[in-house]
Amino acid sequence: MCADWRAQLPGPHQRIFDLAVSDLQCSYTMFSVTLNEAIGLRAEGSLVGARESAAVAAQLLNRLAGRLRGTMRALEEQGRHLSSLPEVLSLNAANFRGAHARRLADWNGLLHRILLNSRSRFFHKVSVLDDLVELLTGEFQEVATEVAEGASVRPAARWAAMDSLHYDLNTCQQETIVVLKSFLLSLPKEQVEGFARRLAEAVEQETQRRQPPARTALFSRTWR
Repeated sequence: MCADWRAQLPGPHQRIFDLAVSDLQCSYTMFSVTLNEAIGLRAEGSLVGARESAAVAAQLLNRLAGRLRGTMRALEEQGRHLSSLPEVLSLNAANFRGAHARRLADWNGLLHRILLNSRSRFFHKVSVLDDLVELLTGEFQEVATEVAEGASVRPAARWAAMDSLHYDLNTCQQETIVVLKSFLLSLPKEQVEGFARRLAEAVEQETQRRQPPARTALFSRTWR
């Protein structure tokens, strides 16, 4: 995997990678900056502003989660058509903070040692990353809703939980980027155009699926 990360991609492959990474990083930055703003407002004692920013961060996370899960879906679908898939490293539980995330990373590490070929390891890592993004997003949304509504009986712990989930989501994003590049290095040039379409469609579908039909009252107030 380290050698794959340093390797140079061919031109068409590099364009797909650069666009995908740019979109992921843009979505992550909007989510991260908004959450950090919320944490800063709380530290300053501006609790109403902090709660509203937490609600916005939860909405922005939908976009990031859609892009991450769409990327996983495209990798899994396109990977079914490849005879050879890259060797991947297992997830490292030490790179995660949350208990649930660490357990899933440990599970991936265990199966990585049992599975006999790179193909099975690739699909299992993609599957676990997809599960992790869904799990972490759900946990963040739940905590952010409590914070935004002022309903938490342990607000300090809930704010710390959001920061921890934010950290683990960033780890998932970095792992996704590394897997994507390794996959592109294995992708035959005649499949590049098809994968680009598949990736764009999967990301769009997953992102749209996560958009709420209407803004909540709290979220609407934030933008007024």
